[in-house]
Amino acid sequence: PPASLYAYECVLQGNALYWDDPEGAAEATRLFERAVEIDPAYGLAHALLATMKRQKWRDEPGSSAALLDESYQLAMRAVELDDSESTCHSLLAQVCLYRRSFDLALEHMQRSMALNPNNQWNVADMGLILSYSGRADEAMAWNARARQIDPYFDQPWYWRQFGLTCMVLGRYQEALNLFARHPVRKHYIAAYMAGCHARLGDME
Repeated sequence: PPASLYAYECVLQGNALYWDDPEGAAEATRLFERAVEIDPAYGLAHALLATMKRQKWRDEPGSSAALLDESYQLAMRAVELDDSESTCHSLLAQVCLYRRSFDLALEHMQRSMALNPNNQWNVADMGLILSYSGRADEAMAWNARARQIDPYFDQPWYWRQFGLTCMVLGRYQEALNLFARHPVRKHYIAAYMAGCHARLGDME
């Protein structure tokens, strides 16, 4: 557990923000940095800060790998500090995915599931890892499982990655319907939607 309730509060506040909004992402990053500063042994705070660095790298096309490398170091440190926290392994798995370390991503995702098989966030993340690992059919079941665990699970990133799984499987109209549920159409979502329309013959 965190050594400081203030650090814990920073994590709760940062995790409640909308990360796809630039202001929300900046404030969440500040809060997670503050949590790490207050409690340098707080594993989950390191993992969440790693996620913000990875997201910034993803959202800035053409940037160097420095942010992704920093994200990886933070995520690795998170697991070193708290190997029993399932979300630390789940978030490390995502960083490994972007580094194209697919086997390592799956290894940490499986570790996350072994620790807490009923965490709907991490169950949905398993769907993401499998989609990028050439196992999209299996990913569909994990995506559905997240909503079975929590019928009110409605995170924007969930619909984005569920749509991506459908796209990989050639289910383009389903993918478009899922992408449409995302409140912010970032560049990569627009690209996915354009690809789906093209596959459906809707070139306009």
